[in-house]
Amino acid sequence: MRSNAWLRNVSFLTEEEISEMVFRKLLDKKNFTLLLLDTNLLYSFIFDNDFNKSLPENTIIVPSTKFSKFIVSRLLNSKPTAIIREPSTVFKLIRSISDYHYRILIIERNEKIVLKFKKNIKSSLRDSSLNIIGIYNIFGYKNRSEKMETMRKILPDLTIVGTSIVKFVKFLKKDSDTYGDKKLLKESSIIFSSRGVKGIAGVGGILQVLVDLRNFLKSIPIFLWLLKEEIARLLRGL
Repeated sequence: MRSNAWLRNVSFLTEEEISEMVFRKLLDKKNFTLLLLDTNLLYSFIFDNDFNKSLPENTIIVPSTKFSKFIVSRLLNSKPTAIIREPSTVFKLIRSISDYHYRILIIERNEKIVLKFKKNIKSSLRDSSLNIIGIYNIFGYKNRSEKMETMRKILPDLTIVGTSIVKFVKFLKKDSDTYGDKKLLKESSIIFSSRGVKGIAGVGGILQVLVDLRNFLKSIPIFLWLLKEEIARLLRGL
């Protein structure tokens, strides 16, 4: 289990504040990394050191589920704040930059999600000047080198990573010497949002309920760890 150093990067931004931040940083050409922290990623943050070490040091972390907000608020000893919704957050930030000719790279697990995401964005923002490019299934061995080469040549202004965020971050670090892809984490602004991409693509329903249940069961050790931390804090006070 890792330390709580990552808590220093937690920020309880609203959807409007996130949209404004993305707009300003892209306009000023200042790269950033934003991670919308759901239950599954919270588990990885606390128990997966490799994932944490692979992320850019100044990653901005925003809780995006009630469970992650509750745990982070307790760890920071802060008052609960309003929670963001990933699909509407991602849509608002895309809308805020839709008048600019930015290249947006969408990285997803399969082609279906990528195509639905692009279709729904374009139908909702008909006058958008954005160039949205999708890459999917980069973890398979088939055509991996071609997809890696495409990802490098796109030179995206903004990269949005959906499903399999933990696997993607580790993948870039693992294969950086072979493909030189780790620079994507440094040269492109990145948003990690599994729920946002799937929500806009219309993927979810009963499957998302099952995923949330699985993530909740995985997160039971976090409750036990938090209880231990609270007891230790109480004893120190006594």
